Amino acid sequence: MVAYEEGERAMMEHDLRAWQVHETKGGLKSHRYGSADRSVWVLAGQLKPNIVLVDDRALRGWLTVSGHTVMGTLGVLSLAADRRVIERHQAVRLLDELVDRHRLWIDVSTYQKVRKYLSKNSLR
Repeated sequence: MVAYEEGERAMMEHDLRAWQVHETKGGLKSHRYGSADRSVWVLAGQLKPNIVLVDDRALRGWLTVSGHTVMGTLGVLSLAADRRVIERHQAVRLLDELVDRHRLWIDVSTYQKVRKYLSKNSLR
């Protein structure tokens, strides 16, 4: 059970009440995409967000071709380190945990490239 600071739970509940579930209309016709992927693509087209957070490589490609800016987990991790939301050595540790412990699948060359990028200027 997560312990919340006084008032934090009420603020979170208030914020979550404002979230809306959006119906999708249309979608990708290919059987290659699951219903969640199709929903992401359709909602991105309907809502026109500044950025779409998605990890699936095929879906990222389709969204990019459709004119959307996309970012995945590795991009978020890199951005957090670049903006000093987290320390670079923490980002490296989190990358390793994502791969080793949480089984995020990325190819070896991508892992090495991101790890090298996150390790630059790291003090630990």
